[in-house]
Amino acid sequence: MVNERGPLDAKTSGCILALPLKSSVGENPNQGKHGKRNELGLVLGVIGGVVGVVIAAVLIVVFWRKRRKRKHDEASHEQFVSSFKSAASELEKATDGFSQRNFLGKGAFGVVYKGVLADGRLIAVKEMHDPDSLRDEEFSNEVEIISKIRHRNLLALRGCCVASDAVRGRRRFLVYDYMSNGSLGDHLANDKNRIQLSWPHRKRILLDVAKGLAYLHHGIKPAIYHRDIKANNILLDNEMKAKVADFGLAKQSLEGQSHVTTRVAGTHGYLAPEYALYGQLTEKSDVYSFGVVILEVISGSSSFLLITDWAWMLLKSGKVEEIYDEAIREEGAKDVMERFVLVGMLCAHVMVGFRPTIADALKMLEGDIDVPKLPDRPSPLSHESFRHSAKSSLYGSSVGSERSKASNTSISISSSSTVS
Repeated sequence: MVNERGPLDAKTSGCILALPLKSSVGENPNQGKHGKRNELGLVLGVIGGVVGVVIAAVLIVVFWRKRRKRKHDEASHEQFVSSFKSAASELEKATDGFSQRNFLGKGAFGVVYKGVLADGRLIAVKEMHDPDSLRDEEFSNEVEIISKIRHRNLLALRGCCVASDAVRGRRRFLVYDYMSNGSLGDHLANDKNRIQLSWPHRKRILLDVAKGLAYLHHGIKPAIYHRDIKANNILLDNEMKAKVADFGLAKQSLEGQSHVTTRVAGTHGYLAPEYALYGQLTEKSDVYSFGVVILEVISGSSSFLLITDWAWMLLKSGKVEEIYDEAIREEGAKDVMERFVLVGMLCAHVMVGFRPTIADALKMLEGDIDVPKLPDRPSPLSHESFRHSAKSSLYGSSVGSERSKASNTSISISSSSTVS
């Protein structure tokens, strides 16, 4: 092919590129405008496409990073949990041979020791009672399931250990984070060295506990009923935020089942009547125990056998302020403190049907819904002879002596512990 037009001729480009090129000279002006609009649309379309691709790429990267982080966290957690399954020697070293110097407390499920791992992490190690209650495989599976439950107001189960030797026999351990401020029970005990809890602290602790229980009851399936809510099973971190402990040792309810009949496990003074008498465990059993804890925290007294009856008599006689701990009577709004007492009494009502769910109790405490009128208690608890007998035999003439005498004649909670 021979180009006869020369390199400066516009048609040369058309020949080389095989494109039809037309001169704009003599063209219709409207056609030029139409062409410009087409060019503008093309440019905008290209820009829009580029922006869309960039946004899609960013979303993909964000999603990938989150997924990668989640997998990494899960892998790290699983590795941490599994690392204790055959490391009794490591736990023994961390606790200095389970020395009495590191003894934190003894509860219904085991003895607890403070430990320090090789990397400096503080832990609480619980040596379980009754190590033969479950086969090793069942125990490990239960721990694995429960260790995946995560909530800011639940004490995380970090690991477990199953060991056996000829001298000590079978031993099982649970590993938790160490809580530097101990248990709520430590601060309610009649100890001069206890930290005095202000009203804002008490209010936040009760809300934290309600949130943790609400997650166990309504945030996971199947629901978990704690069975042993008490002051010693509510732990406080370095910021005095509450975490519910020992939920991992509760039985998981069957999904969709209205009640579960089981072996009674719990602490006197906190047990719901229907659970203590008939072994029927429901979410309302935990609600009852939580109501007792509310009355403990408001009054500043460790649970005694008839704390609900004592509070009921004062409330019905118009002396609700005498329920408040003297240390906080001037700290909080009276209507808010009274609301907490009413919710505590409603939660600890002897009739199951009158108790709210823990989710509704939380809403009442936060002021999101009204507290209903407190229903009367059935006889004989509401009978005049019972009230007179209880008052004369347990309390005495003044509120101060009531608490003191009740403490001396009651069934109290177990000794203080970090994880009881």
